[in-house]
Amino acid sequence: MPDFFQTQQARAQRAFERGWEKGNATDRITRRLRSVQQIDTGGSAAAQASKAAAMASLVKARAAYAKLEDVEPSAAAISAAKARRVARGQVVAAKADLSAAVIELMRETAKPISDAMESLTMPIAERAIESWPVQSGRSRDAIMLNVSMQGTELSFEIANDAPYIFYIMQGYFNSADKKRLKRGQYAWVTLIRGPMRKATDKIARRIERNFRTGR
Repeated sequence: MPDFFQTQQARAQRAFERGWEKGNATDRITRRLRSVQQIDTGGSAAAQASKAAAMASLVKARAAYAKLEDVEPSAAAISAAKARRVARGQVVAAKADLSAAVIELMRETAKPISDAMESLTMPIAERAIESWPVQSGRSRDAIMLNVSMQGTELSFEIANDAPYIFYIMQGYFNSADKKRLKRGQYAWVTLIRGPMRKATDKIARRIERNFRTGR
């Protein structure tokens, strides 16, 4: 099985290529419209009225955004947008390479620490990727386990730079593991932030045990 850190850059690069700025506002609103259309109002007149009002607002917003997007951008704006995409891709690659370098250093010089931190944080990242409710979007591949070192301090952080990451939740039709993520739960909070907070004390105890047993 490939090392998690060896595969991380390729996965993150796919996420970058999949669409830093490919999806425009009208596309996102159209997807939202489809979601609203699927809402079952259960025969409630009030719910049906709210659904109709929401759809009317979304259609109006989509028309307004489409008008803005029809304006041809200047050459300077296109060049600036391209430069931003290239720079973001380089940041993704740099973070992945840095994490791989730091973890290799820790494996060589402080194995009890790297073993403890890897054994408790990597499974969280792997389970989050496996259970993520959006299988085709870049938010799943953009889950990054960043490892950094500053002086004698070492930190493991699971990050995701998708701007909408905090709004992704388990819906009725999502295919994620329902044991880990139930309907209505936010993916980032349930799969990553909560488990990482709980892992802190476990990591400290595991490091202490590893040093004591000479592992």
